[in-house]
Amino acid sequence: MHTQDDIARYLYALSADCTRDSWIKIMSAFKSAGGDYETFRAWSATAPHRFDESDCNSAWNSITPSGNSEGAAGMLRKWAKETGATFDDQPSRARKAPTAPTAPPPPPPIPGAIPPPPPMPSPGNTPRFSAATTKGKEISPQTIIKRAAELRAEALPYLEKRGITADTAERFNIGFIRRFEEAGTIEDRIIIPYPGEPYYTARRLSKANAGDRKKYLYPPKEIAGEKRLFNLPALTNGEKAVFITEGPIDAITLEQSGGAAIASNDPGQIKAAIDAAIEKEIKLTVETFIIIPDEDRTGEQKVKKKLETLKEAGFQAYIYHVPAEYHDINDFFLKAGTDAFSAWMLGAKCPLLQYCIDFADVQDETPELPPLLIHDYLRCGEKMLIAGPSKAGKTWFLIQMALAISTGGSWYGNPCEKAPVLYFNLELKTNAFRKRVIEVSKRLGIRINRYMLHIANLCDFESQYKSDLTLLISSIIELARTIKARAIFIDPIYKCGLKDENSAEDVAEFCRLLDEITDETGAAVIYCHHFSKGIQFEKSSIDRASGSGVFARDADAIATITELDTPDGSKGYRVEATLRGFKTPEPFAIRFEYPIHAHAPDLKDCPLKNPKRQGKKTASADQAVEEEAAKKVILDLAATLCPLNKTKLVEAVAPKILRGKNRAGDLIDQLIKEKRLICKTDKGHFNSKTITLPKPDETDEESDEESDGDMF
Repeated sequence: MHTQDDIARYLYALSADCTRDSWIKIMSAFKSAGGDYETFRAWSATAPHRFDESDCNSAWNSITPSGNSEGAAGMLRKWAKETGATFDDQPSRARKAPTAPTAPPPPPPIPGAIPPPPPMPSPGNTPRFSAATTKGKEISPQTIIKRAAELRAEALPYLEKRGITADTAERFNIGFIRRFEEAGTIEDRIIIPYPGEPYYTARRLSKANAGDRKKYLYPPKEIAGEKRLFNLPALTNGEKAVFITEGPIDAITLEQSGGAAIASNDPGQIKAAIDAAIEKEIKLTVETFIIIPDEDRTGEQKVKKKLETLKEAGFQAYIYHVPAEYHDINDFFLKAGTDAFSAWMLGAKCPLLQYCIDFADVQDETPELPPLLIHDYLRCGEKMLIAGPSKAGKTWFLIQMALAISTGGSWYGNPCEKAPVLYFNLELKTNAFRKRVIEVSKRLGIRINRYMLHIANLCDFESQYKSDLTLLISSIIELARTIKARAIFIDPIYKCGLKDENSAEDVAEFCRLLDEITDETGAAVIYCHHFSKGIQFEKSSIDRASGSGVFARDADAIATITELDTPDGSKGYRVEATLRGFKTPEPFAIRFEYPIHAHAPDLKDCPLKNPKRQGKKTASADQAVEEEAAKKVILDLAATLCPLNKTKLVEAVAPKILRGKNRAGDLIDQLIKEKRLICKTDKGHFNSKTITLPKPDETDEESDEESDGDMF
């Protein structure tokens, strides 16, 4: 039986100054015999001009022991004896293996060994097998490329397996070298020149664990410089969209299929190539880079850096993946076929195509939707608007909903999935809100779970976030992620710092920020808003919320709470829902019975409250008084500012009358129609409209402004 000490002695009887092929065979036998890595590493280091610790470590980890330890030890002993070493017939007792013994005088080489090269100035920094040399003299990359091109025919069988045609091989001047011993390997290699440059890469033909482990070999830095970007001409050949792959074979595959592609696994190479072209005043035609990472962890780690580098250089860039079942570009091309690959390339150049659905492939599959939150009403990741008149108890209403979700209860007969809730109270003082939550939970008989209901009282901190809405949104996202919230309540939105609820642009930006919350957290966002002024029964339920119509168009679910004309004078309301993802439910009635809104089937048929039907003249009379007061403000302002462009007058008037720009424009149009303002159109200057006050003799003249309500 061979001990650890025995196999260590066998190992040290061999020379570490051997070919890589011999080194791998010795490593395999030593590991199979039960040898340890530290001993093998120390032995390999006795040939410092060849030793590369990272390569040694990765090669060791890639080898699986044969399972026949005695046979492997016997093979080591046999090789050692062939060098002239002698051993006792009886293996010695086990003892600690030597770690770094003094190297014996050079023994006769084992088969395959090569003479050691001259000592290097900086041993240990020289990589194993990186240069192409012959008899101590370095060979130029041009010579290697020319020699390899003469044997191109021998490369074609391998290239054919990779889908590369003979024409493409000739276009890229791909060649072949048998037993590339000048580079320190006995393997055959494919030589891939870099177009327009004295540089190449020598690609391995064997699989990862056979022979050489290095897939690519490059010319020595001393004569060829640093590694560089493959296929630099793609940046200047007129193509606006250029693919970036990790390896030359993938880039050649794309070029053969009609695309423009470069290959680089180092963001620094890309930046250096771009900087060099700019310095030489070479015109780059590329505008957009499409980064195609290999589907492995290493590719994902480097692709972000490539993206940052390209954007910093002023280019458009985005990441585009091969389908998940394929490893890389060439794998996809070989297995999917030409048609599928061409369609994918088209989609890569127009990224929006990836979002188009081929219903022929999915019509029999039920699409996966986000989890339900409130059955038949709301899913996670959606937005729900709760709107109602002032003092209708909207906060009480939302507290009931939040408690139902946090406990997995029922919300007016609709089951809720139990989920963590994050409630942002922006209006009530902390203790006042806490009292409401406690009272509602007691009335409903609910025990609050502090791990499921989280309340952020921000009323006292309004000044810290109201001037920066994005700060509030980012804080919401961070907190929601921390507690894994699935429902986020914002009560009310007018306290969020929304600039102008009547501005479609401002409301659209606010809704985009809500989308950011749902996208980043996966939670539903439920937010509260008030009704507009005026009579609500004449409006559609989705149009009752105050401000821009964007509110109604953006939400996935809208629930309105509208006051009822109850026979007993109680506070009754009708809840009407408009849903995007579910069938519209029947409206239902509720009655406020402190501290909750109770389901009130007896109020189902009550009409909506109508001030006119109650004999009140307030609506029309008060509205007329309000309008006249607003017109007086406009006339006073016009006396100071006019003549003035109509658009600018609208912008100046809106904040003074506390109305949106549309309403300000309507009132200015009424004043023009009443001839209390004059509008002149300059047809020679893009039909711009100028507003002036009428002179005494102009009051009976017709204004050239049509009363069409156009504010511009």
